[in-house]
Amino acid sequence: TERRNELLQEIDSSGGDHPCAVEEELEAIGIQIQYKEGRIRQLSKRLGDAPSTSRKSDKSGSAVVGNTFLADGEFKSLCAGAPPLSASQLTSKILFGMVVRERRRVISLARTAASLDERAAEAEKLAEAREEALVSHVEEERHERAVLARNQQEQIMSLMTLV
Repeated sequence: TERRNELLQEIDSSGGDHPCAVEEELEAIGIQIQYKEGRIRQLSKRLGDAPSTSRKSDKSGSAVVGNTFLADGEFKSLCAGAPPLSASQLTSKILFGMVVRERRRVISLARTAASLDERAAEAEKLAEAREEALVSHVEEERHERAVLARNQQEQIMSLMTLV
């Protein structure tokens, strides 16, 4: 939203020097905001789904239980009888812990992906080096054969001149 406000101020101050580019960027920012708002709604809906509505069946036929954190009996027992402010603070702490754990998992996956990319790049470089070595070896062999053939032809020619 800060970038959007900057663009709007730029439009007002420039008097329409580059309206198409700015308008396109504003439209792109609007689309991003709409996507993020929709994603937040989806995630909050997943958190608030009841157990009966969150059961889904995957391809293997087994039931997968969605995230029913707010409908969990253990969570409700923690918040039972507590004032709304402390219950919301407890909820935010628990959700923050879940977010931190998920971020750690994503970071771990990103590190693994990066190391796999590095290994793949190293393997590709090694394969390229081996390919280059093979090509140079083949070229050397061909050159040696050509030199030997030329030497044999010269010897044959010298013998023919003697005869």
